[in-house]
Amino acid sequence: MQYNKLLHVVTIDFIKKCTNEILYNKKGINPIYFKIRKVFEKKDKQYLEVLYDYLETIKIKNIMTVYDFFANAEKHRKYKIYQHERARGKQHNEITLDEILSL
Repeated sequence: MQYNKLLHVVTIDFIKKCTNEILYNKKGINPIYFKIRKVFEKKDKQYLEVLYDYLETIKIKNIMTVYDFFANAEKHRKYKIYQHERARGKQHNEITLDEILSL
């Protein structure tokens, strides 16, 4: 997915799933969209993909700040690394979840 499309999708999904804001009002797009997008623009494409992946796991509305969202997405990324390492056949005593979370 191209950077601008990914940025747009992550911003919209964040507003829908993580805030009480409405996306569209009588005048068009809510100005909060542009404020949140401005924060997300500071991130590179790989980090936006991490955010997108985390948003895909959110099934019910979970209200949080943008910075809590970043922290939760990072925890989710590290947990996925842990699961991947376990799936590759590493033993539990070779790599622990605490080691992954300390990355």
